[in-house]
Amino acid sequence: MVRRSRRRALPKLAHARTRKTKLPHLHQLVLTRGTANVSIAAVDEMKTINHGLRAKISPRLRNSGTIKEALRHLSGPNGSMAGNLVETYALNDALPLDQRLSAITLLTSLTDGNAKLLQRLIGGDDRTLALEALKRINQFRTEWAKPALLRGLRNLDASRRSIIAWSLSAFSDDSDIERALLLAATRDENLDVRAHAIEALREFRSEKVSKTLVRILQKGSPTERFWALYSLGTLADDTAAFAVTAYCDDHTEVPGFGSVGEEARWALSRMRGARPAKSKATLRRNSSIVGEKKHASGLR
Repeated sequence: MVRRSRRRALPKLAHARTRKTKLPHLHQLVLTRGTANVSIAAVDEMKTINHGLRAKISPRLRNSGTIKEALRHLSGPNGSMAGNLVETYALNDALPLDQRLSAITLLTSLTDGNAKLLQRLIGGDDRTLALEALKRINQFRTEWAKPALLRGLRNLDASRRSIIAWSLSAFSDDSDIERALLLAATRDENLDVRAHAIEALREFRSEKVSKTLVRILQKGSPTERFWALYSLGTLADDTAAFAVTAYCDDHTEVPGFGSVGEEARWALSRMRGARPAKSKATLRRNSSIVGEKKHASGLR
């Protein structure tokens, strides 16, 4: 992670083994629901249905090490694969987790993808796949995923809404996303969803965002105050300095993250142009996030 990121440790994943599994390459497989049957005919079929997956990947991502690794993991010796098989792999619950995660990596890197399939992934029973899909969307800034994320932020359970809110920080130039996060930050019934939305607003530079964060700081719970301070500090908006100063001596602890006062002092130093040192809480948080990402998908 770069700089002293105050990103929270995302929900813990199930301890699933993600060691690379030696399976037949995609060009050797004919996939049916819940099964993977090796077929010689699939080799010839691949030559017909190959849609040039690499060409469909967003140009800014094609040279990414993460993308290249996923392609190597799932492709045949000629380095090509059929785009429709990526979708099949992502949904096939009979396949090993590492295979499905590689498919999700490629799916979320596409310039244009299957929004309905994505909705099934982020709203499905497998929380690990949902979390990893949302991490990749945040990492890759997957534009075509935005409508599905906005629907999920309104309609899914609180744990999914929280992660979706976090992932939406990638789209700081989208006014619809900004409005959705402001609404979630102030009106969602679940505290964790509100906190994640407040945290995501750190990427949105507008007068309305700054005023909303100050209002949350002054009227919210300790957890909401903490994340409002984090976002105000990240934005380094010195117009909020007076409001932030009032909380520098607030010793209220937010479990796992530190005190409100510590975060207020950090935010104030950012507003004054300083580069404050990382706190112990930040180091613990960064360590848990990196460890979780490595465990789940090798996210770099």
